[in-house]
Amino acid sequence: MNSWLYLGEVYHQRFYPREHRLSMKLFYICFPLSRISELSNKIFSVNRWNLLSFYTKDHGDRQNSDLGVDLGGALRSWALAKLRSAGFTYEITEIELQTMPRVFGFVFNPVSFWYCYHGRELVATIAEVNNTFGQTHSYVIPSDQMAHKKILQVSPFNKIEGQYIFSILKTSEENEVVINYKKEERPLLMAKISGQAMAWTIGNLFKAWWAHPLMTFMAVFYIHLHALILYFKGVPFFGKKGI
Repeated sequence: MNSWLYLGEVYHQRFYPREHRLSMKLFYICFPLSRISELSNKIFSVNRWNLLSFYTKDHGDRQNSDLGVDLGGALRSWALAKLRSAGFTYEITEIELQTMPRVFGFVFNPVSFWYCYHGRELVATIAEVNNTFGQTHSYVIPSDQMAHKKILQVSPFNKIEGQYIFSILKTSEENEVVINYKKEERPLLMAKISGQAMAWTIGNLFKAWWAHPLMTFMAVFYIHLHALILYFKGVPFFGKKGI
């Protein structure tokens, strides 16, 4: 049985210049691109509206909406091009994509992760980051070099400076990604998403949705709610340009 469904939590902790925490229970999916067609069932569709769904146009170059047989082909080609542009020479045998699905046709993914394997070895991860200004940037993270300079503005309460340090734990039963954001040696923020794997069944999908029926809408609500809280806490606001 494929364990492509994860029930878990996202947690953020801001350290500077004011302490602030937020957490949200959620579910997400993580599946091999080569087996994308196996996602479809009565309540989950690929490139079609359903209670839960995954659209290829939500990722990669944002242009692919193929309804043909090779659903994951354009996504895989995009990921391989990203790896090549970063200087990777590994033969990638499989890519798994971790993301939130659409709920009632709506989704906003602050970050999705593309796990790139050479055989059974995780050799690189692509962190596909989106902000609420409609911008996106993908960080290519070699498994032996988990730090990356910040390039895209995410929170308007931070500048575009410093670096991210990624930590990834991935087994057949659990998944955890921790992102520590630092400027020089000063920790600014820590973000973590973690989950326990569940079998990909209609019953489990329905239970996950029933526990979090408006998850993707609530994600956007919490982003703006906590932005308002940070504003009233007096955290400096740098806006879209982060300067």
